Amino acid sequence: MYDVTSTYLEGNGCELGKYGYNRDKKKGKTQIVFGLLCSAKGCPIAVEVFEGNTSDGATLSGQIEKVRKGWGIENVVWVSDRGIFTNSKIKELVKPLEGLDYITGLTKPQIRKLAEVEVIQLGLFEQVNLVEFESEDYPDERLIACRNPFIAQKNQLQREALLEAVEKELDLIVQATQREKRALKGQDKIALRVGKVLHQFKVNKYYNLEITEEGFSYQRKLELIAQETALDGVYVLRTSLESTLMDAATTVKAYKSLSQVEEAFRCYKSIDLKVRPIYHYKGDRVNWTLDKEKQICVKLTQIKFEAISPLSQPEKKLKNSGS
Repeated sequence: MYDVTSTYLEGNGCELGKYGYNRDKKKGKTQIVFGLLCSAKGCPIAVEVFEGNTSDGATLSGQIEKVRKGWGIENVVWVSDRGIFTNSKIKELVKPLEGLDYITGLTKPQIRKLAEVEVIQLGLFEQVNLVEFESEDYPDERLIACRNPFIAQKNQLQREALLEAVEKELDLIVQATQREKRALKGQDKIALRVGKVLHQFKVNKYYNLEITEEGFSYQRKLELIAQETALDGVYVLRTSLESTLMDAATTVKAYKSLSQVEEAFRCYKSIDLKVRPIYHYKGDRVNWTLDKEKQICVKLTQIKFEAISPLSQPEKKLKNSGS
């Protein structure tokens, strides 16, 4: 398993420090990017540091070379998220290599496209939460659509709450155009008020608007909302593995194991090691620090495995054993 994160720097002297995609939400701070390779059980194996403006996908080729040439492992199943395994990276780096298989996910636009041409039979999710299928857009790959009903319900409730909050503000504008004294008039003035609300909530796509010199009205785009509701909680995996090597349920389980890499990142950045912020100026010092912390993270991971292992639990006394 492989994933990428970043952490911010204090000061501007680090040779690896660059402005990039800001995961830490620290404005004005340079950062470094680092990738973490983990075993199938989530135990950290290797960490590598990159300049702070390095994209996730740009880190992939070096990691593949490290595993295949540096460690001599030719046959490997690579599990990464869709930000790392883009279409171009799969085509350029992965498919030409014999013995390298992968499990990754599709982006929301890719899923929406499959749903629009009815490759994904969304109605099947009424009976099951996992459907395997194929598509001409993804030759020599298996696609596995999954639906999390809890996430689906959460997304629907959040969307409805958001739309209700927006419409409360829009109704105030409608009332302002209809009041007897000092009514809000003028297409430009009304549009300015409406635009502020829609920009604040970022929901322009959900509404049809009619703005005139005298008033304003709006309607929900019910068809669009229904389409998005049907895709709530749905995610789609893509894999080069044949079903004889790994069935659909096991493939989904393997992809979900990426959460263990995220747990390792939390171990690095906040919970246990608190590696951020970084104060070093030299790149080799940054590498040394993260590698040292990796060794500690490995120990902590092993302790956690032992804590949850059934073999580590004390035997429970049998009740009513008659002894």
